[in-house]
Amino acid sequence: MRSRNFGVLFLSAVICTAGLLLLSSCEDNDETEPMEMRGFFLSINEAGTVDCGYENADVYLRGDESTGKLDVEIISTSPTFPDSEFSYKGTKVIKNKGQKAEKIIVASFVIESDDGDLFPATVNVVSRTDDEIGDGATIFTGYWSGDAVRPEGNPVVTCPYVLVPRETLFADSCGGERTPMAEGLRKYLGNADNPTELGNCYRQLTPEGRLSPMIFE
Repeated sequence: MRSRNFGVLFLSAVICTAGLLLLSSCEDNDETEPMEMRGFFLSINEAGTVDCGYENADVYLRGDESTGKLDVEIISTSPTFPDSEFSYKGTKVIKNKGQKAEKIIVASFVIESDDGDLFPATVNVVSRTDDEIGDGATIFTGYWSGDAVRPEGNPVVTCPYVLVPRETLFADSCGGERTPMAEGLRKYLGNADNPTELGNCYRQLTPEGRLSPMIFE
């Protein structure tokens, strides 16, 4: 298997866009104070199995929220790529539904490996309130979709993603051999049939290039 040191971390694009939903207003000013966010996601590792990871991000918002669209930028780090720092840009769109605004983020982006390979990906996240993750905290749930860049075969997959204010969940909330997954996070990233296991990523395309609903195996 080739060793890759990615110049861009595709999941950070989710944070880059969705994280800014937590900000209510911002001036078009390079000195904007960042919002501290943490994103949790499922992905496919080098062994071809599902794992859970997280990213920390400082999120910047520029523009006028009254227009329904904001430009965003984020500086992100992740233990998955410990020697790298990533910078991304994205867009936030607000849809008004009665008295409640629905905040939906859809973003596309490209990552590049150290050997020059390019991998396109997209993200889609929606705001919601979840009392199990902080008292009345606004979080964002959805998915990332694109090449699972760590395994050799690079299958196109769709995997769950959850974005929260950094103070609401610790970095080890994904769980592991000694630490269980945070209960508030489990409903989005856990296995509905077996609470002790992670959920699934889904293979999107068959070898023939057709859309497939099959669970990644």
